[in-house]
Amino acid sequence: MAPQATAPARTDPRLATDLEATWSAAGERGSALVYNISVGGCMMESQGGRWASGVTVRLALPQHEPVEGTIVWHDGRCAGLRFFRPLASEVVARLGFAEPSESFEQLVPRDRFGRTLPGLSRLLPF
Repeated sequence: MAPQATAPARTDPRLATDLEATWSAAGERGSALVYNISVGGCMMESQGGRWASGVTVRLALPQHEPVEGTIVWHDGRCAGLRFFRPLASEVVARLGFAEPSESFEQLVPRDRFGRTLPGLSRLLPF
């Protein structure tokens, strides 16, 4: 399904997140998962959201005061929110995480102390 509205081009770099947040808009409330965030907006998904372009949303992010913005695109349960006031880049860096530059296959498995784990082939009997 194609997005319901064409969103303007993004100008701010986005960081991946896995934040749980709460939202309120037009007398409704719900919970959302925020999948990415930037100083200017975020992408979120909510089971209860009946999103419409132009609707004002108040989003309560963990360990941060609520932010307000407007829906600029929506597709099913997902929506893009453009914040009315930009977040500080330090806040975005704290809320998001940079995806690894290495592929998953190249990552070296480590224990909680940072020590390299032995390869599974050495531990398995076959």
